[in-house]
Amino acid sequence: VHVFLFDEAGRIYLQKRSFEKLEHPGKWDSSASGHVESGESYQEAAGRELEEEIGVKASPEPVLSVRASEQTGMEHSMLFQVRRRRTDPGPTPNPREILEGRFFGTREIEAGIAKEPETFSPSFRLLYRLYRGETGGCGT
Repeated sequence: VHVFLFDEAGRIYLQKRSFEKLEHPGKWDSSASGHVESGESYQEAAGRELEEEIGVKASPEPVLSVRASEQTGMEHSMLFQVRRRRTDPGPTPNPREILEGRFFGTREIEAGIAKEPETFSPSFRLLYRLYRGETGGCGT
């Protein structure tokens, strides 16, 4: 599962993955992401990962699903979203999981992906493109 957390201005919170991570260490990635545990729904996993990684308690809304592909590490994925209200507590990155995190505007993300795509995880680049409605992905 992957979750995009949006602030009241429509910016997406991205996390920079810890260098201790096996997959894509030091890369910018979705607000939260992780694997579905046995007996858990995709939505439950999205809420759990959101709380574990950035301390946000919320009920993420499903957005899209993605077939297994090279960009997703050959895993089926679902993207969820959460819209943060001004009065909600801010994200608090888990230092064991995340080097840093902050909100990015659309222009900043698109410029970063165009200029230095390798600084973003492949799964984030795919999900972001599909979220923005661009074609050529592995979405369902």
